Amino acid sequence: MEPKKPPLSPMDLGGMRRTFSSKKFEAQFTDLTRPLGALYTPEQTLFRVWAPTASQVTLLLYPTGAPSGEPVERRKMEPEDKGFYSLILPGNLAGVYYALETKVGDSTLFAVDPYAKSVGVNGWRGMVLDPATANPPGWEEDGPLSTVTHPADAVVYEIHVQDLSSDSASGIRHPGKYLGLAEGGTVTPFGEATGLDYLQQLGITHVQLMPVYDFSSVDEAQGGYNWGYDPQNYFAPEGSYATDPQDGRVRVRELKQAILALHQRGIGVVMDVVFNHVADSEAFSFNRLAPGYFSRIRKQKGKKVYSNGSWCGNDTASERSMVRRYLADCCEYWAREYHLDGFRFDIASLLDTETVNAVMERVKQVNPHCLFYGEGWKVTSDLTKKEAVLAGQDTSALTPGFGFFNDTLRDGVRGSLFDGPAGGWLAGEEEFVPQLKDCIRGNAWWCPQPDQAVKFVSCHDNWTLWDKLAQVFPEQSSEFLRAANGLAAAMVFFSQGMPFLLGGEELLLSKADGNGGYDPNSYNASDGRNRIPWGRLEQPEVQAHRDLYRTLIAFRKAHPLLRLRTKEQIDAALTFLDTPGCLIAFTLEDPAVEPGKLLVALNPGLEPVKLPLSGGWKVLLQSGLTLPEHEEDLWVPGMGFVAAELG
Repeated sequence: MEPKKPPLSPMDLGGMRRTFSSKKFEAQFTDLTRPLGALYTPEQTLFRVWAPTASQVTLLLYPTGAPSGEPVERRKMEPEDKGFYSLILPGNLAGVYYALETKVGDSTLFAVDPYAKSVGVNGWRGMVLDPATANPPGWEEDGPLSTVTHPADAVVYEIHVQDLSSDSASGIRHPGKYLGLAEGGTVTPFGEATGLDYLQQLGITHVQLMPVYDFSSVDEAQGGYNWGYDPQNYFAPEGSYATDPQDGRVRVRELKQAILALHQRGIGVVMDVVFNHVADSEAFSFNRLAPGYFSRIRKQKGKKVYSNGSWCGNDTASERSMVRRYLADCCEYWAREYHLDGFRFDIASLLDTETVNAVMERVKQVNPHCLFYGEGWKVTSDLTKKEAVLAGQDTSALTPGFGFFNDTLRDGVRGSLFDGPAGGWLAGEEEFVPQLKDCIRGNAWWCPQPDQAVKFVSCHDNWTLWDKLAQVFPEQSSEFLRAANGLAAAMVFFSQGMPFLLGGEELLLSKADGNGGYDPNSYNASDGRNRIPWGRLEQPEVQAHRDLYRTLIAFRKAHPLLRLRTKEQIDAALTFLDTPGCLIAFTLEDPAVEPGKLLVALNPGLEPVKLPLSGGWKVLLQSGLTLPEHEEDLWVPGMGFVAAELG
C-alpha cells in the first residue's frame, strides 16, 4: 500500500497553475456557499476573501477612496479552512474604504476585494457599502420587469450611457451620466422627444446597457470615452457615469435611479457583462489573491502564456469551480440588488457550458424571466480541464434558454461583416435565401429553438447598418438606402426569435470618419462618433424612418404569430410560398392564435411584385420604394415589404 499523501498546502501552490484545475485542489479548496466580500451590518462588518495560495492576508483601511496614500489601519486576517481568510470589525463601517495585502511565496501583492460592492475613484479601493444609504426613493417598491415572460416578446435596444445623452440636441441636463437616463420630458430644440420619453414611445421592451460595471480605460476623475469592455471590478458600477466618482455610494444610487426610471416606463434593463477576459490579468483582483487562478495559462518554452481567444490578452478560466462561483455570484448580486432583467455575455463562447448554465440557474431563482444571450462565435481557448466544453453557437443545445446573436441572418441580409462592398440578400444575392428562410423560422443551422435566436442587423461592433449599406450601394440615393434599411429591419421583426437593434439604427446612425470612410471599431473614438444623433430628427425623412421602426415594433407586439414559442409550433404554422429570385413570402396560420392567418412578403428587388394570391387578403402594413395602384391585387413594393391578414 502506498503511503497516504499529505493534503495540498497553499504554500506549495504559488506558481503551480496547472494544479488549480486538479480534482485534488478543487476538493480541498472549493466552497460554493461561504459568503465573500465586506458583509455589512450597522453593528459590525465581516470581511472574507478566498486566497488559497497566500500565507498571510492583511486588511488595509483608508479614510477615502483615492488611489494614493497610506492606510490608517492594518489588520491581519485569520485563516479559515479551504483557503479562506476572514476578519470581523465592530462598529458601523459604512463608507470606509479598504484593500488587501497578500503574501504569496516571496511576493507581496496588493489587491482590491473582488467582491467589493462599490469602489473609490478609478477602482483601487473597495468601499464598505450600506445598501440602504444608496437606494433612491421608491427603490424598495421596484423589482424586475414582469410584463415580458419570454424572449420572443422582448425588443432589445442597445445603448451606451454616454451616447444616449451626449448629442447637444438631446435636451438632457446630465449628459453622459446615469442621471441622463433617468430624465423624462426631454426634447430637441425643435420639439422631438429624446431620452427616456423617446425610448418609451419607440415601443422597445428592454434597453441593453453597454458595460456599467467598473472598467479601467477611463479616468473617472477626468472623464473620457470608452465602451468599457475592459473589466476592473465586476461587482461595482462604473464611476465616470456618476456625478461624483469620489464617493462610492453615488455611483450605486444614480445607476439605480436610472434603472428605476426605466422600469417605471415599462422598460427592462439588460446588463452587458464581459466575463471572458479582464483589463489586466496580472493586476486583476482575483489573480492577486490567487495568482493565475482566474486565467487560462499555459507554459511555452519555459514562460507562462495567457490564452488569448478573446484577442484581449487573456481568457477567463471559467471551468474552475471558484471562478464559476464568482461569475454566478456576480450575476445573482446584480439581478437581486439592481433588479436587472437580463444579461448579455460578451464572447460567451469563451466560457464553458457548465458555467453558463450555473449562472442562469442561480439568477432565475431571483428573476425567473431574466433574459440571457450573448456572442457565440467560434473561438479557441486553452481550457484547463479536458471535460470542459465551450458555450457557443455550435454547442447551443447544451445551454437551453441561452440565446446567441444570429450572424447567419445579419450577414445573409446585408453581406460580409468584414468586406464593406460585399452585398447579401438586399443586393440580390439569391444564395442567401435558404439560410434566411431558416432564420425566419428561428432555426438557423446552430439554433435548436427560436428562444435562442437573437435577430439583428447591427450592434455596437463593426459597421452600423447605414454605413454597411452605403458601401454595398455607393451609387444609390438616400431614399434607396432608407428603403433598404427599413427592409433589413422588417426581416428582423418578422422573423421568429428575439429582435435586437442598435440604438440609433432607426435614426440612420452613421460613424463616418470624415475622410470618406466608416469606423467599424469606434470603442474609444469619443461620443462624437458614437452618440445617438438626436439632431437628425429635424429632418422629415428621419422622422418617417423612426416612425417605421415604431410601426414594426407595434405590429410585432400585436401579432402573436410572429412570436411563437417553439420550433414545433413554427413548423406547423409557417409555410413559404413558391416565389422567384430573392423574393421571400410566407404565411403563418394557427387557429389558436388571433388573427388566425398572416402573410408577410419581403422584396429586395427594385420593381414591385404581384403575389400569386387571390381573395380576402387585407393589407396591414406596407413600405418600400415603388408600389403601383392595383387595389384588387396584392403587391410587394420594390425594396420593401407587405404584411396582410386573411380577412
